Amino acid sequence: MSSSSAAPKLIYLGLDVHKDSVTIAVLPADATAPTRIDKYPNDFAKLRRVFERCAKDGELRACDEASGAGYVLQRAMKEWGYPCEVIAPSLIPVKPGVQRKHDTYDAGQLARLYRAGERTVIRIPSEAEERVRDVVRCRETLQREVVKSRHYILKFLARRGFIYRGGVHWRPAHYTWLRQWTGTTSPLASEDRLVCGEYFALPEYKLSRRDALDAHIAELALTPAYARTRRSVGAVTPHSHARAGLSRTPVDHYGVVCWPLVRRACHADGD
Repeated sequence: MSSSSAAPKLIYLGLDVHKDSVTIAVLPADATAPTRIDKYPNDFAKLRRVFERCAKDGELRACDEASGAGYVLQRAMKEWGYPCEVIAPSLIPVKPGVQRKHDTYDAGQLARLYRAGERTVIRIPSEAEERVRDVVRCRETLQREVVKSRHYILKFLARRGFIYRGGVHWRPAHYTWLRQWTGTTSPLASEDRLVCGEYFALPEYKLSRRDALDAHIAELALTPAYARTRRSVGAVTPHSHARAGLSRTPVDHYGVVCWPLVRRACHADGD
């Protein structure tokens, strides 16, 4: 067989990506250890030149672990013609007692494990899916913020000796009790009344923003892109809403029920 028909030499790259830097470990298929581990600025023009130089020695196979850096580099590499898979960081084998402390070690380990096949690859979401995923994450953030803001007002009133004992918190009766401390007839001092009013306004504002996101997520959940997920978890319709005897409007209830549906579809790749 002629050398021209021989399979190209494979070169495995382990990428440790950060906001300002990318550490690249170069591991040829027949090498016992990475031949090079270098740190580069996270600049696409420079990184492309690095990959072009590496590609002169063989066919590239790159991997990176999922992180807060997103999938921008992976998409760029795909456009340049260099495949790059993303590995689930929680599923990377780690030896007992070994603590990863630096980028060089991480990049080298990624390249070794990738070549050995000891890694779990996740699906890179499309840009449209990533946008929907961030909408859902924003909704989750707002829900956490609502809980925090509610704690602020309860703890403030507790410091002044006022504790609600009339039932469950954040029901209509509790809201009525809270409003008495923010009105003009409040027995609180003017400064305390000002603070209480601000604390009371915080969760109200965040709830309004969360409900707006619920409505948007409800619209997303009813689009064809999530039809398969709707069938697997059960769709919410005005008829099913009525049969359930729910007091909220169908649109509001869509937001409450459908945002977990979209969240499930967004995170179906195991990220």
